[in-house]
Amino acid sequence: MDVIPYDQGCDAVRLTKMLVARGKVGLVIRPMSSVMGHLDLDWTRFACACYGYSMEYPGIHRVVHHHYQGIRTAFQMCREKGFRRIGFALSSESDLRSSRLWSSGYLGIQHLLPDSEKVAMLLTSHEQWGPEAMRKWIMRERPDVVIIHALGYFPGIRNVLKSLPVKVSGAVLDREPDDPCSGIDQQFGLSGKM
Repeated sequence: MDVIPYDQGCDAVRLTKMLVARGKVGLVIRPMSSVMGHLDLDWTRFACACYGYSMEYPGIHRVVHHHYQGIRTAFQMCREKGFRRIGFALSSESDLRSSRLWSSGYLGIQHLLPDSEKVAMLLTSHEQWGPEAMRKWIMRERPDVVIIHALGYFPGIRNVLKSLPVKVSGAVLDREPDDPCSGIDQQFGLSGKM
């Protein structure tokens, strides 16, 4: 497998010709840096698949973690640990990268809960995502536990949770092997493997 960097200044005809000249008949498109991106190619020339949801079109086969089931699993695991007010905090960019499946799954669960257990989701722009927004939201919503995307997207989350006058636990939807908290291991290395 060859890794071919994509220059956004390269037009569809030139990129297609270059790939054909190199004998490429199949393409795997990795997650794109811009959410909801696309590539201009003559797609009829290649067998294709993409990884993740960042490439919005064309609609080709994709390999991706089941985000909707991931949030539902995380929520259920928190319930089994005794948490009743389960909060979910997410940046709008992360929500788009999951094709809004994390927020959809969370909102679907909230709809079924008694009012005493409902927690409004924190969904902010990437620019507003940070300790102050999290602190205000926790003090307003009073969750027992907060589920977030990943520690790498919010490195200071543990300090925020420790600094609060109330005890709040944390869990992640994209847990790395060395993360100090519980969460979902998306097992990227196994994605698409047969």
